[in-house]
Amino acid sequence: KLRKLLFRSVHRQLGGSLQLLICGGAYLDPELARCWELLGIPVLQGYGTTEAAPIVTVNPLKGRRLDSVGKVLPGQDINIIPDGEVLIRGANVTPGYWQDPEATEAAFEKGWYRTGDLGYLDNEGYLYLRGRKKDMIALASGMNVYAQDVEKALKACSGVKDACVLGVPTKRSDVQVHAVLLLQETEISPEEIVEQANKHLVEHQRVQVSTVWPFPEFPLTLYCQRRRWCDGRVRRVIRICIR
Repeated sequence: KLRKLLFRSVHRQLGGSLQLLICGGAYLDPELARCWELLGIPVLQGYGTTEAAPIVTVNPLKGRRLDSVGKVLPGQDINIIPDGEVLIRGANVTPGYWQDPEATEAAFEKGWYRTGDLGYLDNEGYLYLRGRKKDMIALASGMNVYAQDVEKALKACSGVKDACVLGVPTKRSDVQVHAVLLLQETEISPEEIVEQANKHLVEHQRVQVSTVWPFPEFPLTLYCQRRRWCDGRVRRVIRICIR
């Protein structure tokens, strides 16, 4: 209540009746959530999929965590398999895809839906996501690099508007951690940005090669989420940039 009083002019500009924000559908930067919290507006982050109609987890109002997508809702179960993928099941989860047995077989196993998301549960049952399984970079050393962790370090650097990290195969049958940078107007070079970010990453996570994205924005999906690099048009642009 004190924060609402301190920032009452901001609350008036937001309509005066905003009590709560619930977020889902894409990664929410904890720092952005913290900004809303400082204004006196609680932020509850949740997680779900269309196949689960759609909510799976949500943070409780008391005990909410800004870096977690919350706890599983009643009537559902979550299982984290050894490679880190999040599996879900429950009465709300669809048994399969309409007239698509191949897709159903690929995504469902013994009642569990394979979300394709990577994450982990803590001792209190809070779920933390680490990105998409298809975006994980598997190195020849056996180590895995979670693109979202590296992107977070890059976006914390001055002059970086956004970043996307992917694995690029080398001639030595290995994979390099490659950063595609969307820059603001800055005098800081891409090499300096990578050097700064790498100081906050462990050795196997560190960016080895970087490319500056040549357009004003990254491509977006219909849901205004950043389009990942499996899109054919995006791959072609990256290949041109890498050359």
